[in-house]
Amino acid sequence: MHDYLTARIEQADTLMRDGNLASAYLALKKVLRRDPDNIDALVLNAELALRRGRPTDSTDIIHRLFELDPASFTSTQLKRLGDTCYRNDLYAMAVQLFDWVGRKKEHDALSLYQLGTCLRRIGSMQRAEQVLLECVQSKPDVAAPYLQLGHVCKAIGYAARAADYYRTFIALSSTEKGTGYWCLADLRPYTFSGEDVADMQRELASHEEDPAQTSALYFALGSAAEKNRDYSAAMQYYDKANAIQARLKPFNARQFRRIVSGLCGVPGEVNAGRADEKPIAILVVGLPRSGTTLIEQILSAHSRVQATDELPFLEKIALRMEVDGGYPGRLAALTDDERADLRRQYINGASAYLRRDSDFFIDKYPGNFLHVGLIRRIMPESIIIDARRDPRDIAISAYRQLFNVRNEFAASFDGIFEYYKGYLAMMRHWQSVYPGQIGTVSYEQLVSSPDQEIAALLDFCGLEREAGCFEFYKHKRAVTTPSVAQVSQPMYTSSVGQWRHYAELTGDAMSRLASLLDEEQKKREPA
Repeated sequence: MHDYLTARIEQADTLMRDGNLASAYLALKKVLRRDPDNIDALVLNAELALRRGRPTDSTDIIHRLFELDPASFTSTQLKRLGDTCYRNDLYAMAVQLFDWVGRKKEHDALSLYQLGTCLRRIGSMQRAEQVLLECVQSKPDVAAPYLQLGHVCKAIGYAARAADYYRTFIALSSTEKGTGYWCLADLRPYTFSGEDVADMQRELASHEEDPAQTSALYFALGSAAEKNRDYSAAMQYYDKANAIQARLKPFNARQFRRIVSGLCGVPGEVNAGRADEKPIAILVVGLPRSGTTLIEQILSAHSRVQATDELPFLEKIALRMEVDGGYPGRLAALTDDERADLRRQYINGASAYLRRDSDFFIDKYPGNFLHVGLIRRIMPESIIIDARRDPRDIAISAYRQLFNVRNEFAASFDGIFEYYKGYLAMMRHWQSVYPGQIGTVSYEQLVSSPDQEIAALLDFCGLEREAGCFEFYKHKRAVTTPSVAQVSQPMYTSSVGQWRHYAELTGDAMSRLASLLDEEQKKREPA
């Protein structure tokens, strides 16, 4: 029996590597029918599910494996499962698996690299740096760890060191120099030299068949032109960069409208008051580049609040519901037992990002505006903050940003228009079914009257007014979003009205967005 199962598993592995995913699935299904707890088969099945585009199935299998005492797995099994967790954004679980590899003293350069990257993603920057440096020591000529070390230094505010690591990555990488140059561009204090620009132009010529790297180079060149106040050249580069992004990651506006329409039919709940349970989630929602990181920085400076990251857990829960009968319908019909189970899942996921006990934690994934109804059902004591900003400034800021994941809408002004329109409709619905339970923070008002707006924000969250929140820029923590430079200094208003530099270069995009803003303001005015 053992030899038969081993042969079947090896066959499934070969089929998967050859791209025959359906045949691999059938082979594993036969193994698991005979031996449901076969570790090798389950580990391979988790990887296969991810390759088949079924991340929720992969996550379920991973949770099943964690019930089977993974500390007793072989290092090979741990590394393979860790790799799957890494690729499925289950960073905390991956860290556990790679730590078990470490206890067996069987790390290799790849597992060290993945461990270091996962530690960075959950905010353990000091340990991430240590692990990545160990990786560099073992493989000093491999480029990838230097990129991650750059990200670590950027997050903790060491821009010069980050730039050095990014330059080392560029020097060592033969295929991803565009990524390195974009990282330098996204390091806000960095200014490209003429030699840098010339090198990027040369790289463009040699990466014509690599659209991802070509796009990254165009974004970096756009940033270089913008810092030289050549906005026309910058927009030409951004247009080329986003045209590639739109092909690589197309935005399905019809599907987005369908999701919003379905969720606008989900009712609120009369008894959605706060429960006396800790920690309480503070969700900061909105659009990317709307000021969510600034709000997070202010709140995380409070002694009772911890920042986490743009957590993926509500989105993963929603995706599972969508597969299991449709998200809006399942959301409206959740039983008490289901709510309690989903609450545990969410808290357990967020806990991996917490460094100490606290009364509140922040989840600042902007796209959670779709999931206000979900969080209010599984955690009715949660606090929702809606970050608002002039959509024209959001549009320009998002259009010139290379997003690694999500945010497909940002690759065109039509996409940004559709997404912003859906966001407004969604928030109007949640505000109508949860009246008075969603706080709104205007970016423009926050930067022009910080003391007044910060006080109002703290009051809404039920937090005492602490001096640290008003001097948020002195609060030292890792910031993993592009706004790291902005939140490390006092408030400034120079980002307000940035869209005007591009108004004549974007057709009717700015006027269309302004019409949505005017329409929304009219709806907010008392009758």
